[in-house]
Amino acid sequence: DAYPDAAKEKMNDGRLPIEVCAKNKASEDLMLALYKADPKSRVEGLLPLGRVLTDGSSDDVVLAVLQAYPEAASATFSTKCDVFILPLHIAHEDECSDKVKKALLDAYPGAEEEENPFKTTLRLHKLLEDTEPDEDVLELIKNYPDAVGKRGRDGRRPLHIALMHKASQDVTSELFYAYPQAAKERMEDGRLPIQLCAERNMSKDLMLALLKYDMPVSIEDGTPVEHSGSWIA
Repeated sequence: DAYPDAAKEKMNDGRLPIEVCAKNKASEDLMLALYKADPKSRVEGLLPLGRVLTDGSSDDVVLAVLQAYPEAASATFSTKCDVFILPLHIAHEDECSDKVKKALLDAYPGAEEEENPFKTTLRLHKLLEDTEPDEDVLELIKNYPDAVGKRGRDGRRPLHIALMHKASQDVTSELFYAYPQAAKERMEDGRLPIQLCAERNMSKDLMLALLKYDMPVSIEDGTPVEHSGSWIA
């Protein structure tokens, strides 16, 4: 209380007081005091409101942080992904109380009209990771085609995930047709889709398609430069 501005000052290693407290599992009261003292600082892409929603804090803490900075209800967060998640989306995904959901919606009524990536892009990624039935994956792609070209929170495209989990040719071909430039994009560990195919002894037709696909992508942002390439049946 004597010097609340200290909550906004980083230590020599670049960490904020709230990061140190979170790591050392400080009391909820202390965490709340720090959040309220500095409600606008992002840590790993998250404002305090996003942090208290994701770490399972009590309703009282969430509502207090929201009251300290109501504008946070309309602030999206993202790290290495192409999706933008609102606090209300987190509240729905983590099954927060109706009281919290109502408060978030009151603070930002437009949240209901925003795309909820947990039902689109991130849902597609989860279906692929869990090797769910093809019909479920293909139905989601049909309903939300834009999700095919979007990265998740770990930076991977759906095609990368499908290949890592040895998805069927129906699924991999659909992903390739919809967003072929993913064939030229590396994952964080440097591997290309063709390498994933080889490691998993996948279809030779698929490997040929990836090898023959020759559309360059921008070094700056990975966007396609031109369209060329095809799926080898």
